[in-house]
Amino acid sequence: MKWIVRIALVVWIVIGLALYIPVFKEYHMNKVQFINVWTYNVQLKNDYEYLINVKKLSEEQAKEKLGLKADTILPSKEALASYYKDYVKPFETAFYEQLEKTTITFLVFTIIIGMVVVGFDWTYRKEKR
Repeated sequence: MKWIVRIALVVWIVIGLALYIPVFKEYHMNKVQFINVWTYNVQLKNDYEYLINVKKLSEEQAKEKLGLKADTILPSKEALASYYKDYVKPFETAFYEQLEKTTITFLVFTIIIGMVVVGFDWTYRKEKR
């Protein structure tokens, strides 16, 4: 009986990896494109405003301190909010929907594998009598 449990555990792990690896691989590939760009720009904008409002630097000094050229135009808060609404939010929503579907599929496979193991156990015990 122990052999069927071991086989079922291996199958369960393989199915789990086969289901989840593509979801997270796609997430990490697109994360760089959408989330990291947005996060970088938000952080840059916050640092810039901090240098101007708190440290009382001029715009040129603040840009120089951040390593930007003097003629660099930073995105507005409206542009950042629009980028988040148009790109980041739909990407995150799609990821969570895909993750939810994958989790449901994995739970179904878990139940099926559990039923198979219980069936083999029941048959094995019935034959032993």
